[in-house]
Amino acid sequence: MKVMVSRSQLNEIKGFARKKSEDLDYNHDFEHTERTVKLAEILAKRENANKDVCVIAAWLHDIGKAKNEEIHGDIGARMAKLLLERLGFESDFIDKVCHAIETHDSAGIHKAETIEAKVIFDADKLQAIGPFGFGREFSLYTVFKGKKPREAMEIVKKNEIKRFKKMLQTETAKELASKPFELMLEFYRLYEKWDRADIG
Repeated sequence: MKVMVSRSQLNEIKGFARKKSEDLDYNHDFEHTERTVKLAEILAKRENANKDVCVIAAWLHDIGKAKNEEIHGDIGARMAKLLLERLGFESDFIDKVCHAIETHDSAGIHKAETIEAKVIFDADKLQAIGPFGFGREFSLYTVFKGKKPREAMEIVKKNEIKRFKKMLQTETAKELASKPFELMLEFYRLYEKWDRADIG
């Protein structure tokens, strides 16, 4: 499947994604979408995935989030299908993009059937690992979910370990995340020592 995405098609897709991100929190704003696209391009190249599918899915992966956070993958896939049909993409291409969007959230981890879907999943989840991921996740639980710092710290630590050890689906993502992940394990160890004042 060889697809060439025109500049006008891409501009409309990016504009659609930008508009749908306007009401999202800063962990899921348009900058998050742009990072997801960049990471998807890197992963797609190293994993021999279809770049066009990955890039378009990355631009559109969170478009359903404002409607319903819990099932935004399903909602986003339906929205993307309508958009891509209107823009004249072939049905096979649309199906691959929509599958990647549908399975990109944590609930869809075991449902990804293509390398492109795994790339989008990992491009999204890599942003929750390492120092950058810590800042992003810690603010999510303290600012938006009202958790106390110690409780948020424990949640973020457990989530990061789970994401790295059980969720990442491509070898490239695991390789990219390994050093940031090890750094965070040391960070958590030192945090716990200082929390106990165990520094003698």
